[in-house]
Amino acid sequence: MNTKLVWVNLLLIALVAAIAWRVRAEWMTQQAREQAIRTARVVPPTVTPAPIPAPPSPVTAGTYSDIASRMLFSKERNPTVIIDMPPPPPPKPMPPLPLLHGVLGLPSGMVALMSPDAKSPGKPIKVGEKIGEFELAGLTQDEISLKWEDKTVTRSVSEMIYQGLEKAPAAGAPQQLASAAPPPAATLPSPSGSGKPGGDVGGTSDGFKMCTAGDTSPAGTVADGYRKVLTATPFGNSCHWEPAK
Repeated sequence: MNTKLVWVNLLLIALVAAIAWRVRAEWMTQQAREQAIRTARVVPPTVTPAPIPAPPSPVTAGTYSDIASRMLFSKERNPTVIIDMPPPPPPKPMPPLPLLHGVLGLPSGMVALMSPDAKSPGKPIKVGEKIGEFELAGLTQDEISLKWEDKTVTRSVSEMIYQGLEKAPAAGAPQQLASAAPPPAATLPSPSGSGKPGGDVGGTSDGFKMCTAGDTSPAGTVADGYRKVLTATPFGNSCHWEPAK
């Protein structure tokens, strides 16, 4: 039992001696570092002098004119007065389309029987001619194109004729030609009897004449040097007189 106690005491003594040696070594190292710091020569760093700034330029009126022009009480801080321009006028409305009473396919070209409105007499119109405020820009058996100012309106012939028939006066109106409503009686000479040619078809140089209202003579009838011609169309028979040969 005493032997174990001896060994424990020896270990404790060795441990204390090791700690003391370690502390002394650290102390000597610290002393050497402090001595080196005390004896070291400090070299001051080289300082570059700061550049001297250039003197400010003298103040002139032109340098602050922009600030002076920004009005304090202006919403946009802008001296320019903005004038509110009135809105542009609304575009001119397009007038009602003229009435189409029928289309004739003549050897000299297509002819449309038209009137500016229901109260005006109808007349033959060729492409390029004007009817009221409109110009006939194109014409086929199926479509008709009318130009007004910078606008071009295209409609089907059947639609235009149907609208024309709806707007035409019902009472006292002359009997309609097949496939179209003829010009009012004011544009045609008074019929001298059944089977007689009427007035000239305007805008043509073929000598064709219109059929008069109430003419019930058959196709091929010859009168006054003209032969009556009936042409079948999708809207009925188209009637006109041409020179007999």
